[in-house]
Amino acid sequence: MMWLWLIPIMIYVGYWWLMDRYFHSNESLGVFSDNEFFKCSIVICVFNEERNIEKCLNSILLQKEIQNVVEIIVIDDGSQDFTYEKAKSILEKSKLPFQLIKNDVRLGKKRSIEKALQLSCSESDWVILRDADTYTLSDEWWIELQKSLKETTDLVIAPVITEYHKGNWISYLQYFEGLALMHLTYASAKMHKPILGSAANLVFKKKRFLELQPYKDNIHLNTGDDIFLIQKVKKAKGKITAHFHPNAVVYTYAPCSVKALIQQKSRWLSKTQYVKDSFNSLSALIIGGTNIFFIPMFLCSFKMALISLILKTLIDFKILISVQKKLNLKPFSYVYFFIGELVYILYVCALIFKFLFSIQRK
Repeated sequence: MMWLWLIPIMIYVGYWWLMDRYFHSNESLGVFSDNEFFKCSIVICVFNEERNIEKCLNSILLQKEIQNVVEIIVIDDGSQDFTYEKAKSILEKSKLPFQLIKNDVRLGKKRSIEKALQLSCSESDWVILRDADTYTLSDEWWIELQKSLKETTDLVIAPVITEYHKGNWISYLQYFEGLALMHLTYASAKMHKPILGSAANLVFKKKRFLELQPYKDNIHLNTGDDIFLIQKVKKAKGKITAHFHPNAVVYTYAPCSVKALIQQKSRWLSKTQYVKDSFNSLSALIIGGTNIFFIPMFLCSFKMALISLILKTLIDFKILISVQKKLNLKPFSYVYFFIGELVYILYVCALIFKFLFSIQRK
């Protein structure tokens, strides 16, 4: 009977083994040549991003082949610092067409995106969303995204990686979680059941967005600008692809404290209660449920808990290595990985209990 304790972890291992099969399945992008460039608007919604906007914009302005086919739209949602002035100084020195929009009052990211699209160049067929706290290491990010744009495609999900710093365990924890989410993002898209994506690096047809109005029913929520768009395209039977290549990666910063980390993830988790997707719910149940199950397992059977932890560590290591190799990321510390495996169980439990408590209070 004691071996029944292993059932949850075997489901967990089986789930990630299946995801890894899809992750490594072949996918062809077809033929690409320079004359296939589509005109795009790169939209960056900002709020108090004075510290980050310069690095973000410079990483875009340094992209190859970006002239004559791109406009940059920075929409400042009522910042209380010098974000607007810094963005203006950088953009005015560039040779790219741009629009710098200032909201008199804070509208929220969704309304800002809608406003930016309404004001965008009429010749722009595609929109690329970037966050102000992102940057690229490659000067071929723009070219790489262009390879994924097809007339038959409605939305393209591209990779976002959280940077880590040696000695900072919070950034390592975010890095490992981010790799797992990128694995699930890519695998689920190749299954034709995309459940994740980040507006920090997302591409979509402007015409399709305006037709679907993805924020019409959720404009009051201060999160979900990415997942609600993905779900709306899915519901409309649109084509969604994921383009994972080292040159397509954008990097973002990890929250600097445990409190900031919990607040960020709680905000992200809150949108899941508004998403009606069976595969999304199944994935959350398997991943969240398995981590929670470790608590009673350790109390009731240390031996079974240890075996389960070893199995979980092995499959987790496999999926993280898959993403690292796919995106050509720098090697991570194995010591921090093993520590992270233990900390992550408590971290997930804390997030889920906080989420359930907030629902109960409502």
